[in-house]
Amino acid sequence: RRLTMAYCTVEEARRAGATGTDAEVTSAIGSARTLIDRFTRTWWEPTAVTFSARVGSDGFAPVPQQVQSVTSVTEDQASTALDSGVYVTRSSTVPGEPDGVQIKTVGADPLILGAEPWVGGYGALARRLGGRRVLIEGSFGQTTPDPLVVEAAAQLAAWLTADGPRERMTEVASADAEGNSLTITMDADTPQPVVRTTGLGSVDAALAALLGGHSPVRMS
Repeated sequence: RRLTMAYCTVEEARRAGATGTDAEVTSAIGSARTLIDRFTRTWWEPTAVTFSARVGSDGFAPVPQQVQSVTSVTEDQASTALDSGVYVTRSSTVPGEPDGVQIKTVGADPLILGAEPWVGGYGALARRLGGRRVLIEGSFGQTTPDPLVVEAAAQLAAWLTADGPRERMTEVASADAEGNSLTITMDADTPQPVVRTTGLGSVDAALAALLGGHSPVRMS
């Protein structure tokens, strides 16, 4: 489950040319965020979500977005979360750090189920979790949108709410982050992309410097 936030205000979208009711413009801004997220492969505001990630043999479980905070880590299919003392949160907000959670492999804690000294401590727990999936709940994404993202969101919202006939356009069916149907209109004169696109070439060009390379991880 992902709680979606906006990358620009209704007023910013209207200044870029968005038309319609506030509700319609707000909906267009939400669609614009989906297009920007998919194009850049980055979330530009902290977003509440639960990731499903696989624990590696080294005890590290990666996530594809910058970690702002982790509120719980639960072994997939388990009914209770792991004790917070079992893992360490890692974030690329610290230069050189990856994003994810690190299951401890050294030491023990007699008060934590599965990490007691007599059963092998943290090392045994990490080995048991290795190769399995954990659900990582928290806040993920950049601290604040880049100015290019704010402008792109406003332009896309304006484009998505534009009225009247549009020449040399073709429709491309897609779906937003919540699985809802979304139609993207593209300039038919533009060669069909072999990579991702927001659907608006000028926005693609503006956002090109922000492209990321995250690998997809299943979301619950």
